[in-house]
Amino acid sequence: MKLLGVGATARASVYIYNDESDVDLLSDALAEAGEFFSHQPA
Repeated sequence: MKLLGVGATARASVYIYNDESDVDLLSDALAEAGEFFSHQPA
């Protein structure tokens, strides 16, 4: 990861135990994280 300049990663896994609400929750959380991390520090 250092070679790519990436400080951290995360992985999501979906299986038969997950339902549509789990996918919706993941989607919402990713959107929120993207918004949070897109802001430049003051």
